[in-house]
Amino acid sequence: MSSKKSSLDYKLKKTAAPESADSVKSIILVCGGSTKGLGAAKIDKEQEYERAEKLIQRAKKNNIPVIMIHVGGKSRRGALSDYFNKLGADNADHMIVVKSGDEDGFFSKIAEEKGISIDLSETSWARFYGIGLKSN
Repeated sequence: MSSKKSSLDYKLKKTAAPESADSVKSIILVCGGSTKGLGAAKIDKEQEYERAEKLIQRAKKNNIPVIMIHVGGKSRRGALSDYFNKLGADNADHMIVVKSGDEDGFFSKIAEEKGISIDLSETSWARFYGIGLKSN
């Protein structure tokens, strides 16, 4: 089921400003990073980190739940991605992670340390459709 079929009211903002947290009921952060993506956006990793951090801070101030999603699995992990993954995971109210992206326990350890609920999905897109989720 897609968001359109389920009649979800959502706003997709690839570079959401902190003020975005003033007009929504929840925020979903899809975390990761690539030099290609940063280059296309004409920003560096520090600028992107600061933007995301301010968005998260604003959401927390407004008591807006933050859901962090890591969709890429093992192939989408690395130093740059984990720079952003850690920010999202540390500040999430809930995490949804492709299981293969947590083989080293990166996300599960943060979830356990911070008391954050986490769902590990067997397949990359299952978490959007409620298929194959296993709660920890």
